[in-house]
Amino acid sequence: MPAATHKRFLFLLRDAPYASHTAQDSLAMLLATAAFNQQVGVVFIDEGVWQLKKGQKPSAQQTNISAQLAALPLYDINPIYVVRESLAERQLTLDDLVLDCEQLDLANLNNLMTDYDCVVGI
Repeated sequence: MPAATHKRFLFLLRDAPYASHTAQDSLAMLLATAAFNQQVGVVFIDEGVWQLKKGQKPSAQQTNISAQLAALPLYDINPIYVVRESLAERQLTLDDLVLDCEQLDLANLNNLMTDYDCVVGI
């Protein structure tokens, strides 16, 4: 039987945390990918930076995504990037975020994507 092939996956998370189920489903997908011993990185961009905001209080009908976010380092998901311009447009700083993230300039995103085998834009 051939040895397992490890791929490098980069997830681009663009959606606000509670506007739909997309953010929660995206986080579940990247956790599942990492659980199968794949190398996973993630970029929070556009409205997706709101997923990282401290002090979120979803409605009673919504699941708080904080537990999924806290699991990212436990699943060896790294690097975790946040797009600098997306933060600035929303008047957020790294201190406002629940995870330690590396800032990435939008101009460097294309270069980063070439380092990965699969880019999943959600």
